[in-house]
Amino acid sequence: MSIALADLIDPKQIALPLRARTQTDAMREVVDLLVTADKIDNAGKFLEQLRAREAVNSTYAADGVAFPHARTKLVDEIVVGIGRSEAGIPWTGKGEVAHL
Repeated sequence: MSIALADLIDPKQIALPLRARTQTDAMREVVDLLVTADKIDNAGKFLEQLRAREAVNSTYAADGVAFPHARTKLVDEIVVGIGRSEAGIPWTGKGEVAHL
């Protein structure tokens, strides 16, 4: 079974621009969008799981793109939230800056 990305995204799940200036605040801002869109119920626990995943291995991909994610029992289906920062958000201790 294939899933189209367009089927996973609702405009309520997109932050353009992100107001956050830190990695944790950026993840929190997108998690809050998912709560507002009724995709998750426990924002605090979900954010905790995202941060735990990030601590294992950075989700920074390349070229200003990071994909924070976690496998969790807090959702019944794949959920997607998107945020964009024009200024960029420091993402790892190696000098990378995420814009998306």
